[in-house]
Amino acid sequence: MLINGLEVADVTHKYVDDTTLTEFLNQASTSRMQLHVDELTGQATNVGMIINVKKTREMLTGRELKISMPPVVLNSQPIQRLDTFKLLGVLISNDL
Repeated sequence: MLINGLEVADVTHKYVDDTTLTEFLNQASTSRMQLHVDELTGQATNVGMIINVKKTREMLTGRELKISMPPVVLNSQPIQRLDTFKLLGVLISNDL
């Protein structure tokens, strides 16, 4: 079994509760988040895991939010975009 890029022997179960993908963009950048989500989905599928789109969220942060940025799609469904969320007990808002 491969976990975080390391081969692990004799592992029968691994429970992953949360995964967070972060991307930093400047004004001239184009988001590659859809590519990252597609790659993560492919890797999860290869090891028999399913990413639950109903529990997956997206948030854009920073002073100049890219309102025209298309939503990220998972399993042919757009990921819900939030203004605030809680990560490891810390409440984060899109205006930081």
